[in-house]
Amino acid sequence: MKLTEPPAGPPDAADLFASAVREQVWRLDVAEEAKRQRGQRESDLLLADLPASRSLTELLGEDLGDTDYLVDQLWPEEGNVLLAAPDKAGKSTLLGNLVRALVDGDLFLDHFKTRQVQRVVLVDNELSPRLLQKWLRDQGVVNSDRVQVETLRGRVGTFNLLNPHLFAEWVRRVQGADVLLLDVLRPVLDAAGLSEDKEAGQFLRGPLASLAAEAGVGVNGQFDVPAGGQVKVPTLCGMF
Repeated sequence: MKLTEPPAGPPDAADLFASAVREQVWRLDVAEEAKRQRGQRESDLLLADLPASRSLTELLGEDLGDTDYLVDQLWPEEGNVLLAAPDKAGKSTLLGNLVRALVDGDLFLDHFKTRQVQRVVLVDNELSPRLLQKWLRDQGVVNSDRVQVETLRGRVGTFNLLNPHLFAEWVRRVQGADVLLLDVLRPVLDAAGLSEDKEAGQFLRGPLASLAAEAGVGVNGQFDVPAGGQVKVPTLCGMF
């Protein structure tokens, strides 16, 4: 007569712990591999756009044309600018003057020659629609149909370019514009959970630059109030 082994009893705590550890290690390995593959995919996409290396002789031999300015001496064509100014320094008035100069071909601040463009997109998150209407009406813009106005006061979170769905919507909205103006930068950073002192440049060169590139925008500018108000007068800062 063949004897059978007694049925196994329930696993003890040590066995359950060891099994749980193995499962958790497996999950971590899967997550790590997924992160590695995603990083590789993103790197491959970036490398696809990496231009070929060239010597200075080759660069100097290329016919790239002369440097043209959107706003003479201040804003180079295909460039980006950042206007930093404390509160109540005349930033909105200056912005209105810039909008008029761009679409009507007038002198910026009655001094700087400005190349006339076909379409300007103004994203404003500071002024109410009524106040923005007054500021721009006072400028006497002639070609007002060339200005697309996006009023986001109280809804600045909709300009979170770190969100893929919102990013795609803004690409659609600004598609083909000649100039993109953002007034102001600080609330956009706050809404995205980014710090002004450590991540502003990263945002400008990352999501915002990507928006301009994908939408085919020629140039873009940002207007901001710096923390602490160190800048005493409106200042057109260099390219970023």
